[in-house]
Amino acid sequence: MIYLKTISLYLFCGLFLCFADPTQEDTELEKFKKLGKIFGTMNSNGLGLNDEEKEAFIAGFAEGVKEEKLTEEEKAEVRKLGAYAISRKEKVRLERLDKLQVPMNVTIQSSEGEETTLAELVKGKKAILIDFWASWCKPCMQIMPNLKQIEKKLAPQGIVTIGMNIEEIEVAAAVKKYMQIEFGWYVEPKGDPFTDLLDIKSYPRILLVSPEGKVLYNDHPMKPALNTAIAKLGATL
Repeated sequence: MIYLKTISLYLFCGLFLCFADPTQEDTELEKFKKLGKIFGTMNSNGLGLNDEEKEAFIAGFAEGVKEEKLTEEEKAEVRKLGAYAISRKEKVRLERLDKLQVPMNVTIQSSEGEETTLAELVKGKKAILIDFWASWCKPCMQIMPNLKQIEKKLAPQGIVTIGMNIEEIEVAAAVKKYMQIEFGWYVEPKGDPFTDLLDIKSYPRILLVSPEGKVLYNDHPMKPALNTAIAKLGATL
């Protein structure tokens, strides 16, 4: 029970940092009820809890909110339990991604306004490498020259590389011209069908997708795991 109580308090602290400006019309009790619901939904879903684990988590949380502070033994467990929660969430995230299918037939627009789909772009190829970026993301802009080199290396090996801006066509067009991009440059459609499905919240983000829509890689573009994923396709960077 110490385990569940401590981990619930650890995650609860993180939630307070994210929870901002509840409606002024709510009473104090209504605010805390909403806070509790959000906390439960966020962490139950993120940790991938089964029914038995949910009961244990709720019991630990209930015990924790009745106490004013952690015991010394519990304080010593905080760092370890926090690391466990993070690793558990990452494991659940990756397992869910492995089951996802990218919607390959969604219509996307290029920075020139031309329409196509991922299915059309990757037809007859091994895979498609998609760089999700934003103009306000400094690291995104900094790796553009590296992305150009990646595209040149992968194109002859049967892997298509494209950029996918998450803002507007005008932004994508301006950056393409400034960076002298010579390969596919697109904008994510309204409704964010890719970033929402794939739970993309940080940038830059590289996605490697098979012609069938299977996610082969979904992470930062500079991680060694990208090389591994590409090598499995019989290509090299």
